[in-house]
Order: sequence, then structure tokens, then C-alpha cells
Amino acid sequence: MSRIKLFLWYVGVVVLSLFANITIKFIPFKSLIRWITNSEAISTEELCLTNNEQKRLYRAEELLEHVREKVPWRVYCFEQAIVALIIAKVLKVNMNIYFGVQKVNDQILAHAWTVAGEVIFTGREESVHFVPVFVRGYKANIKKIRKIHQKGKFI
Repeated sequence: MSRIKLFLWYVGVVVLSLFANITIKFIPFKSLIRWITNSEAISTEELCLTNNEQKRLYRAEELLEHVREKVPWRVYCFEQAIVALIIAKVLKVNMNIYFGVQKVNDQILAHAWTVAGEVIFTGREESVHFVPVFVRGYKANIKKIRKIHQKGKFI
């Protein structure tokens, strides 16, 4: 990847992380989830990635991790998941977002992570400790599929 392209991706991820941080403070959860996803949970078969898509997602994941460590605002699991879903929209890749809970002593903790292909894209390390309670997905070509079905042409 050229330095200019890498720089543009980096700036984009910084802007998206700030956007995610602001949106979770001002937009209700239900509205935000409807905006960043467009379907129920996506099956494993539909989440399959090509090698090129997987490489692009890994690069984006590395940038997101680097940005998370450098910016002065909060970029925790939910913000990372929002950024990941927006990147999935840009790259036209199917992705699921999972929300899980864990009980520690008398506290209930929450965590969000995203899955593309067979790989956990964001929130990987912590996700093993949480039980998924809610799953939504982003299907890259859902509008095209809906138009085909409305016209009576089925795949």
C-alpha cells in the first residue's frame, strides 16, 4: 500500500473513531444499530471472505488498533465495532456485530465485537469471556437483492 493511500486510510479511521465516539453519546442504541446494520444475523456461509477482502480487513484492523492507542478520546469495543461496520460498508463486506454480557461478582459487564468471514475483526481477546445476547449484521448487497426480489427476478 502506498504511503499516501495508507495516510488517507489512517485519517479516515481517526475521523470514524471520533464520529463513533460522538454518536454513541447522542444517538439512542436502537437507532444507531438500525443505521449501522441492515439485517438480522448473517449466516457463516454469507460471511465468507476472499483473500483480498481479508487482507484489506486486516490492514484496517491494524490501523484501528494503532488509532485506538494514539487518540485522546475513548475508542473501546463499541466504538471499534461501529468503525468496523462502516469500513465493511466501504469495502462492501458482510459483517456481524455481537453484543455479549458477563457477570463478574455482582456486576454485569458488556462487550461488543465484530465478525467477518471466520475471523473476529474487533474485540477478539475479550469476546471469549462474554455470552452473546444480541447479533445484527451488515449485508453488502442487500439493496440489490431486495430490488431483484421486488421485480420478481430471483437468484
